[in-house]
Amino acid sequence: MTHDSRSADRKAVAKGAGLAFLGRLGALIEPVSVILFAKLYGAPTLGLFLLLWGYVQLAAVGADFAMTTALQRFVPSTTDEARIHQTLKLALAVSISLSLVLAGTLTWLAPRATAFINADPGASGDLVTIVRLYAWGIPLWCFISVSTAAVRARRAFGPEVKVRIFYEQGLRLAAGILFFALGFQIYGLFVAHLVAMVVTGYLSLRLLGKHYSLRQMVGAPVDAQALGLMFHFGSPMAVSNLIKRLQSSLPLFVLNLMLPGAAGAAAVAVYAVARKVVSVLQVIRQSFEYVMAPLASASRGQADESALGNMYAFATRLICSIFLPAATAVVLVRDEIVTVIGPEFTAAGTLIAILVLGRAVEAATGPSAALVEMLGRYRLPLLNGLLGLGVSALLLIWLTPRLGAPGAAIATAVGINVTALASLLEIWRFYGHQPYDRRLIRPLAAAAGCSVMIAVVYWLTPGGDAVRFASTAVALALSLVLLLRFGFSDGDASAFGKLGRWLRD
Repeated sequence: MTHDSRSADRKAVAKGAGLAFLGRLGALIEPVSVILFAKLYGAPTLGLFLLLWGYVQLAAVGADFAMTTALQRFVPSTTDEARIHQTLKLALAVSISLSLVLAGTLTWLAPRATAFINADPGASGDLVTIVRLYAWGIPLWCFISVSTAAVRARRAFGPEVKVRIFYEQGLRLAAGILFFALGFQIYGLFVAHLVAMVVTGYLSLRLLGKHYSLRQMVGAPVDAQALGLMFHFGSPMAVSNLIKRLQSSLPLFVLNLMLPGAAGAAAVAVYAVARKVVSVLQVIRQSFEYVMAPLASASRGQADESALGNMYAFATRLICSIFLPAATAVVLVRDEIVTVIGPEFTAAGTLIAILVLGRAVEAATGPSAALVEMLGRYRLPLLNGLLGLGVSALLLIWLTPRLGAPGAAIATAVGINVTALASLLEIWRFYGHQPYDRRLIRPLAAAAGCSVMIAVVYWLTPGGDAVRFASTAVALALSLVLLLRFGFSDGDASAFGKLGRWLRD
């Protein structure tokens, strides 16, 4: 593999991850939304909304039948446009059909389903109507997920930015505030999110039309062999994706079931607030996974194992070095964040610290999970997910009655890392790739130094919570600049293009 090829691969990973990071910045808007919604609607109503959103996401992942993953696998691995459009048509047809069936079934069974949901007594009378209304978020979310995954499969990582930030997340925030001002204190969050998803769905369709021929997609033939291949890939992957989503949402479901009435909904809100704050860090790893999936599939299709190994190691170096100072900042300012939300959420500070530690271990494994999904061993992600979910479930049953929400956070963190570490070992064992070498030492040492600097700035800053939060944010921004300036080799820094050259000259 030539030096120019390695440089091009690093640039592709860095540029794609940067654009994907912007596309995932909805996760940065979401914690802000949660804070504002908590102050406006209160913990019980917010908890009910986040609980039902967890159920909608879980149902949408099941209805998706791994079509989002299938698009990352099959589209980049061929140049046959007829086959590509056939794959897209099948992905949309399968996911939308299943999601409509699920939404209709949930609408019918809403009176029975609500018996398993603990909510504020003031909202109990509206619960059936809320569930029936919000059930139709399942097909909307399925369409958005599959459409944006199809665009990403074309290696177009940037177009998701406007859709994810300014519409799906931004519009929900604006609409939620508007509906509260209009007096919709029970239905406001649910209607606001449905409105945001409708607009996002329309924009996703337009985005799809820019990267595919919708006419060719509609006219693409559907043969049994292609459908069978999609189902062969999707069957184990769908269960794997469902397990991954369940692993994330299971603590919400368990906490709500364990605590009656408003207490169950409030516990969900406290845990969800902590999880949303930590999701800011999760964006770092997810951005690289989004990029590595189609790139890995393309490299595998070209039998370019050296390129794959180089990208794997480079992505891991960036994830580890960026995550460490960012995680340090979040842990330090967690109490300042919780104070802004209100006294109902005081316990979230402890949960944030636990979940950050769990995500730190996961980040150290790099994009291993994405590589396992893309490199052909369909059942490995399923086994990894089952193993992690099983560990989480056992720990939830054991720790939650004893420790409450902190026990749920510990159970989640351990389960997530069981899955991540299994993926790391499988990539090493079955494909001979492991992302750690001496090139990791320099960026990791620089990241550790930046973390120390952030901690010193936080501890030495006089004044109130707002001042400490602001000074820590500035220190984090400075640390990322210093990391790029001193933490990477010339080869790694060149992947950042003009920004890298400007900071190093």
